[in-house]
Amino acid sequence: MLSKPVGPTGFYNLSATTGTHYAVTFNSTPGLTGDYQDSGIQQLPATKVRIAVAGQPAVINFGNNKTASNNSDLLQPPGTVEHYKLESTTTVTYQLVGNGSGGYISITPVA
Repeated sequence: MLSKPVGPTGFYNLSATTGTHYAVTFNSTPGLTGDYQDSGIQQLPATKVRIAVAGQPAVINFGNNKTASNNSDLLQPPGTVEHYKLESTTTVTYQLVGNGSGGYISITPVA
């Protein structure tokens, strides 16, 4: 499936510690509240993301103040790409499944 990137891609090493990515678009608006990663830029929230995982499996959670868990969240195997709709959040948390190493995850807002 082709998808058009509409925001910056986050590319991260997977580890046993939960990581967090905030999905936003390249567009900005003066009236939007919230400062994206203390950058001084206020950006529009993304509504869909494309997530690719390589090397090791990952668990993914969508929601504010959440921690990705091996016991209750979405499992994405290595070598796969999936598209997800973000219902009421722009926060994506992720974590390595098990004790492996060398895994990566990329998260891109798409149209």
